[in-house]
Amino acid sequence: MVDSGLQAPPAVGLLLVDSRGWILLQLRGPNGPYPDCWGTIGGEVEPGETNEDALGREVLEETGYHLSHTFSFGSETIIVLPDGRRRRASLFYADYDVSQPIHCFEGREITFVNPATLTDLAIYPGQRELIDAALASRLDALARGASE
Repeated sequence: MVDSGLQAPPAVGLLLVDSRGWILLQLRGPNGPYPDCWGTIGGEVEPGETNEDALGREVLEETGYHLSHTFSFGSETIIVLPDGRRRRASLFYADYDVSQPIHCFEGREITFVNPATLTDLAIYPGQRELIDAALASRLDALARGASE
């Protein structure tokens, strides 16, 4: 049997983390999948793009932020959209370097959120688990770096 997740179109997202450990999330607008829900910055990988190219493009389109520093792979899962389409979502993380402002070019709001408050937010299905796994990967990487 073939894993149908392998055939799901790829999408990428970024978890930008500020000096407090808060994460950048976007409150979606009324159009598109999961309106008025919180999620990460990102979107579909276009034909011919690498995940990295798509990530830079999506972050720039949605926030005006040029992703010019290192980012790391955090987690991946299959997300099912309201219309039943599946997407292979890869979430990356990076530290926010405060050298550039963050703008809200898509959605209702883009803001840094305390991860401890995620249960209080309407986050679209699949994103919470993806975020939690990426944050765990980040903490593991930080712990490994501190022990080396």
